[in-house]
Amino acid sequence: MELFWTILNTVLFILFIIVCFKAAIIIRKELGFWSFLFLVACLLSLAINKNDDNREEKLFNFQNRIGVQKPDSIGKFILTEDVLSNSVLSKISLRVKFENRGDSLSIVSGQVYRTGFFNGSQWICRSIDIVPGEGGGYHYKIVGTLRWTLMGYCLYNEPIDFKGRISVNRN
Repeated sequence: MELFWTILNTVLFILFIIVCFKAAIIIRKELGFWSFLFLVACLLSLAINKNDDNREEKLFNFQNRIGVQKPDSIGKFILTEDVLSNSVLSKISLRVKFENRGDSLSIVSGQVYRTGFFNGSQWICRSIDIVPGEGGGYHYKIVGTLRWTLMGYCLYNEPIDFKGRISVNRN
């Protein structure tokens, strides 16, 4: 589905560019240079995504930290990663940062990010819940939305939940 949607978006975008180019030539001939420049400025303003909240990557801090980490404390952190979804074109992953405090672990941050080639869909992470489980592992639940768009217009918001278990290697 994601591959088809990407191809459809790419074809429609190329068709849109061709139509805009032809329209710009007609407008320049009929109405003049300033009308042509106005059309180009309006099209460029539509193409720029100004909403920074809907990124493919989102970081959730679980502890408020003030100040800079000391160089000797860098070795106290453990980074674990789990693949939540792996499709033909893209992958959604969870990365959790723990602080090793002797005999216990403390969750510092959780990050959900999407990598790969994606066009026509956008992953928006809403929340990350991580709780300790049995055997030294942690259970997680990630809630998000996969926004399906066609030529920049949102057609459908698909709610997606990921549940699973992540193990922590203290070595």
